[in-house]
Amino acid sequence: VLHAVELPHLGEGLLSAPRLSIAACGTGPGWRGAALAVSLDDGLRWEAVGSTALPAIIGEIEVPPGSADPAIEDLRNALVVTLMHEGMQLNDAYTALIGDELIQFGNATPLGANRWRLTRLWRGRRGSEASIGLAVAGGRFVLIEPDTLLQRDVPMASSGEVRVMAVAVNDETGVEAHALRT
Repeated sequence: VLHAVELPHLGEGLLSAPRLSIAACGTGPGWRGAALAVSLDDGLRWEAVGSTALPAIIGEIEVPPGSADPAIEDLRNALVVTLMHEGMQLNDAYTALIGDELIQFGNATPLGANRWRLTRLWRGRRGSEASIGLAVAGGRFVLIEPDTLLQRDVPMASSGEVRVMAVAVNDETGVEAHALRT
């Protein structure tokens, strides 16, 4: 499973260029990683960029949260996600990407069958306010942890779609993800 997204700086300071963040995981425990390549020209040329970071905690949104004010803690809504496999766990107080919205959650409650209920939400973090309320069932959930993201600066002149391909050992076709540059 592969996701690529342009994220704002997650620490202090400013970025010198747009940054592509790549998160990947397997559908079962024991996945070790994959080789990565990036294309800025719709797949005409591919540049090898190394291998994936540590396996990310990735899943799908089962029940999206509704709209909320980004200025106050959202105690009304909850988010239910299904993680890719039983080896993935969530803890309290993390940042995650749901669709295109960055959120923080204060509580993570296991529901069984790889499902988790996230509450005490802080919505629209790091400039993602415009995406509040747009997450949909079946949409992406990616836990944001620095050790699980491969981050690459993208040239300022590039615009449009950035394509990322990951090919794991014994994988003949690989998997592709797309991030839209504006």
